[in-house]
Amino acid sequence: MTHCVRQSESFFVAESPHRRQWLLATAGLGGVLTLAAIAPFVGSLLPSDRAKAAGAPVEVDIDKLAPS
Repeated sequence: MTHCVRQSESFFVAESPHRRQWLLATAGLGGVLTLAAIAPFVGSLLPSDRAKAAGAPVEVDIDKLAPS
């Protein structure tokens, strides 16, 4: 147990394995939910198919051109 004194008031904080489990579970769940919330924003930064097609390389057959 840890003894804490605050504003002339003392109390004990029990070090419980259940408390640590809840802390890890809520931290893990918060991380997963944060990633789930960020995923659509990251996906919106990727170019669309239309933008990819507009910037795609153009293939031209230059074998039929006469030298100048």
